[in-house]
Amino acid sequence: MAMRRAWSGALATGAGCGAAAALVWAATVVALRPIPADASSAVLVTLLAMVGAVAVNRDRGVGTLRASLCAGAVAALLIVVAVAALSTFGPPSLIPDLAPAALTPADDLAQSRHEIQDPYVAVLALGVLIASALAVAVAATRPRRPATG
Repeated sequence: MAMRRAWSGALATGAGCGAAAALVWAATVVALRPIPADASSAVLVTLLAMVGAVAVNRDRGVGTLRASLCAGAVAALLIVVAVAALSTFGPPSLIPDLAPAALTPADDLAQSRHEIQDPYVAVLALGVLIASALAVAVAATRPRRPATG
């Protein structure tokens, strides 16, 4: 029972690290404007969330790996959701000009709102890979129940 609490605590702190990293990324984007046209800063923040989760959970053994993977999956997912929300509902100053050949300024903004989400598909794919690794880690390290007969 104590091991289960330790693992759930590691997952909770991992999720918290991922959420905090995504919140810092989104706040920085809103403050500095516009949304970056490449996803390198999002990947960096995702990796930093994973490192932060390791630092917070360094004494939990297997829970450290779970916390790190959970932080990466949560950060990647929340960053993609933030990009989608900001690009859809955010002011035009958040949107970089990605369609300079558009016929009208309104078409330029509309096309740029759609185009800004494209690089972040890679961040979503990274999050899926990290979440898959988390699922494998959980399945491989969970305690086995003794057979009852």
